[in-house]
Amino acid sequence: MKKFELLLKNEKIRSYDRIATLIILINLALFILLAINAADKKIRITSLAGASLLLIILLAHYFSTGQRNKIPYRLAALYTAVVIWIVIEYWWIGIICFILSLLYQVSKKTLRIDFSHEKIEYSSFPKRKVLWMELTNVILKDGILTIDFKNNRILQAEIGNTEPEVIEKEFNDFCRQQLKPAKQ
Repeated sequence: MKKFELLLKNEKIRSYDRIATLIILINLALFILLAINAADKKIRITSLAGASLLLIILLAHYFSTGQRNKIPYRLAALYTAVVIWIVIEYWWIGIICFILSLLYQVSKKTLRIDFSHEKIEYSSFPKRKVLWMELTNVILKDGILTIDFKNNRILQAEIGNTEPEVIEKEFNDFCRQQLKPAKQ
């Protein structure tokens, strides 16, 4: 039973990383402001600890950037900020940071399309399934995947690095065979 898995390029990952870093820096600045201006000793100490933790995580990320490790420093920093906001009882800021952390985590997810005999599954949020009978054509050419729906919608995406390397002719033949029963 033949099955193909294609990984799509996500061109917006750098933008998502920059936005996450900006959110972390804003949290860092707010923790420093709270540590300086808060009247309550518990809030001052916790804010200072939170600012120190965020700074340590950012420095660890900065100095390990060239090593190609897969430690999610930005995500750790975002969730650290959530915990600190909840500890100092600023629940609403903690909830906002938590939602932003979840959105960042979802945006960094690898975009994958699985082609099987029954259906095509797209690993989006939420997961999407497309039956072959909903399609007119599926073609992979020069690293670009084109999916043509019967309702005149077309999806095109650039393919990233796939393991093992997908052979275009073999993939296109597989798709044609799946589309034949759907066309009849």
